[in-house]
Amino acid sequence: MKNLILLIQFSVIICSSVLAQDSEIKTIPVDYSSSGKAPIQFILGDTIKIECDTVFVMNKGRYQFYKNIHTALQNDSDSTCKNLLKAYELRLSDHENSYMQLVEKSRNSEKVALELVTFTKQSLTETQNTLINTQNSLQETIKNLEIANDHLKKERWNSAGKKVLIGVGGVAVGIITGVLVAK
Repeated sequence: MKNLILLIQFSVIICSSVLAQDSEIKTIPVDYSSSGKAPIQFILGDTIKIECDTVFVMNKGRYQFYKNIHTALQNDSDSTCKNLLKAYELRLSDHENSYMQLVEKSRNSEKVALELVTFTKQSLTETQNTLINTQNSLQETIKNLEIANDHLKKERWNSAGKKVLIGVGGVAVGIITGVLVAK
């Protein structure tokens, strides 16, 4: 019972807050961006549903500024406004040209960077191949040095062994000669 009373109170509070809202759902139709229709005014709390491809939002002061310029141009009484509008259009054109040049330079920079990356990859691959070949050559040289070292050890032994054998043979011949001469 207590839960039912809390549920009813909660429902009443939510319903009253939903119904008390002044917000409104305003829809911007698909053809609005290409039409000459008057601007749509939105106020605090409005929900906007955009169905067209592009919408520009401006504040009240900026809208009044453009409305005044539009009125002055329509009255054709103020050449200053026309000059300002032409200067603004020239500035927009300059900005667009600068942007296009920036885009082109960016594309060229990207192309150069990609070429540099490709060259660096190729250079690193060649360096890696050179290092592998050098490592293989060093391993073969180490094997050849080990073989040469073994041959040197054998030659030392053969040389020293021959000298020992000649010395022992000389001593034996000397002893035999000495024994024969002494008899």
